[in-house]
Amino acid sequence: MMGIDAISGISLPGIASSVAIGRIRKGLIYDEARDRTVTANIAWVTLTVDPRVVGPDVVGSFMADLASILSKDKLVLQILEA
Repeated sequence: MMGIDAISGISLPGIASSVAIGRIRKGLIYDEARDRTVTANIAWVTLTVDPRVVGPDVVGSFMADLASILSKDKLVLQILEA
């Protein structure tokens, strides 16, 4: 990704939505379950939608599914390295 941390998609005419993903990097996050700070893979993900085409319920469902998939570190890293 050439060191780009975050990027935004642009909705062009005829495009209902776009997803943009920045580079994956190591960072610190707070793990509530273990009550401590841990190292994790972090990436900025943005979703751009045309609200005339895509409703908020669809956007929310998509983002929840995407977050679930991305939370499985090993699976995502295998896909990105392929």
